[in-house]
Amino acid sequence: MATIAQAAAHICCSRSQYDQYIAEGVITRQSSGKYDLDQVRREVLAHLRSVAAGRGGAAGSKLTEERTRLVAAKRRREERQDAFEAGQLVQLESVCRYLEQTLVGMRNRLLNLPGETACLPCVGRKNASRLWTMPFVRRLRRSPIRAGLPRGSRLRAL
Repeated sequence: MATIAQAAAHICCSRSQYDQYIAEGVITRQSSGKYDLDQVRREVLAHLRSVAAGRGGAAGSKLTEERTRLVAAKRRREERQDAFEAGQLVQLESVCRYLEQTLVGMRNRLLNLPGETACLPCVGRKNASRLWTMPFVRRLRRSPIRAGLPRGSRLRAL
């Protein structure tokens, strides 16, 4: 059994370095004068080996964290690729392009609606049958928007 000063001298380090080893948990804390020199030497050598292998110490923990982040990023990338290949994901650009084309078509129809329906109130009953054959009314009947009418309603003659 040895004191802290004797144990520090045994492993060739200063008293402050020995205290740092104790604070980091490298060396098991014992009561004063009860340090086993063989155990202290084994603990310090195990710590120095792990630091040399890149698994311990301040630099080792940063390296371990970096490796962990890299592995996690690779895993997420592979999971995303698997989901894409399984058809669970789509490319954002193609969805945006489709929605833009759909919305532009809908916008154009809505902007043209007042001009296409402007003559409806002016037409008398005898000209109503001729009005339904006009191409813009056929477009209105096929339109998913139904010219602002409630869903399922039909256009009727005046």
